[in-house]
Amino acid sequence: YNVTAIAEGALRGNTKITYISVPYSVTEVGKYAFKGCASLTKVSTLKYVKNIYQEAFEGCTSLTTIGATNYRITLPSVEMIGVRAFRRVSQVHRVYISSKNLTTIKRGAFSECSGITKFNVVSTKLNSMGKYALYRTCLLYTSPSPRDGLLSRMPSSA
Repeated sequence: YNVTAIAEGALRGNTKITYISVPYSVTEVGKYAFKGCASLTKVSTLKYVKNIYQEAFEGCTSLTTIGATNYRITLPSVEMIGVRAFRRVSQVHRVYISSKNLTTIKRGAFSECSGITKFNVVSTKLNSMGKYALYRTCLLYTSPSPRDGLLSRMPSSA
C-alpha cells in the first residue's frame, strides 16, 4: 500500500514516540496528527507534503528536526500550513520553506516557537500569513527581504 496521508489524530498524545520515518508518498499531515507528542525529537522528512493541517505538531516540545538538518524544519513542497500547526515547537532554531508553491501560513502556525531565530520562505506565491503566525518567537526583527525571503533576529549591535 502507498500511504498518502497521516490521519487526523494518528499519534495524538503519544508521549513515548521519539522518531518518525515518513514515506515520500505522504502528501498530507492531518489535524492533530502528532499533537502533544512531547518526546518526539525528529521527523525524517516531509519532502512531498503539501498540506499540514491544524495543530498537526502542536506541543511537540522536544521536536528539534524535520528533515536532514538538525534544529531545522525543512519543508520543500508545502503549499499550506494550518492553524497552530507548529505551535510550541520550541527546540527548533530555523525554518526553511523552500517550496515555490506556498500560498498560506495560517493563524498562529509557528506561535510560541521560542527557539526560532531564522525563518526563510522562498515562495513568491505566499499571499496569506495569518495573525500571530510568528507570535512569541525570537524573531524580533521581522523585515522580509524581497531578495531572499528571510526573516531573522535583530542584530545584537542594533
